[in-house]
Amino acid sequence: MPETKHITVEIVGVRSGSLELPKQGIGMNSQQVIIHVRFGPNGRVIQISERPAKLTPNQWFDVLNARASPAYRPLARGRGIFRLSRTAIEALKQETARLG
Repeated sequence: MPETKHITVEIVGVRSGSLELPKQGIGMNSQQVIIHVRFGPNGRVIQISERPAKLTPNQWFDVLNARASPAYRPLARGRGIFRLSRTAIEALKQETARLG
């Protein structure tokens, strides 16, 4: 089992808590990014972060879901997150830029 490192995270307006992360992948060379997704009552994506300008929210979600579905975690109230490295996100953005 990998060693874990405990860090304290504060989300303004919500609460403070402790987050347990494995030591591997946490360092100066790997920046983890959380892409937030909000869904409408009809299931369509109404908001998603890190979206390339030429893609609609649903198109960006479809790219992430097709290429990085293990990194997705559903949340309550029509929300979800993708937890990816900055380099993975940039690679996906470059891939979508070449398609169009």
